[in-house]
Amino acid sequence: MTQTEMPGMEKKVPKPKTRAQLGLRSKNKGRVFERLVVKKLAEAGIDSARGYWQSMGGGTVPDVMVDGLWIECGHGKAMEPRVKLEQAEAYVATCKLPVVPVAITSRNREDIKVTMRAKGLFKLLECRYGCRDEEEMSSKLQVTLPWDDFVEILQGQKKEAEAPEVFEDV
Repeated sequence: MTQTEMPGMEKKVPKPKTRAQLGLRSKNKGRVFERLVVKKLAEAGIDSARGYWQSMGGGTVPDVMVDGLWIECGHGKAMEPRVKLEQAEAYVATCKLPVVPVAITSRNREDIKVTMRAKGLFKLLECRYGCRDEEEMSSKLQVTLPWDDFVEILQGQKKEAEAPEVFEDV
């Protein structure tokens, strides 16, 4: 008689996990990454908040809210920035808000990358590079920046907004 045939020594087979249990781990991973992005933005002095009420049926809300940006975050083994950027663009199109769609992504154990369209980057930089019309810029051109460069751009915007006006006597 083998060990598995003995009474009380049956092989225990774990119960299969439900869809809800499988999705919970992924949701938690996303929440942790969103909190990390908000924390890094706060450390850089940029006002931001997590759109945590998106799961409460509040309609379409960005993952992370920064003034003038619609940020969708993603973190995973096979994360595609293009997919998250297209998701952000779809939300911006349905809400018809004058914001720049941005995807902040990171593959496991890699640096954080920020992806947006070139048109959005030019809007953030407030430079048109001699373009007479925004339509001249390719709306399909995708730009990926390292995290530090993105934060530098946002900090530059904040400094310009806070700079006092200087009036000269004529």
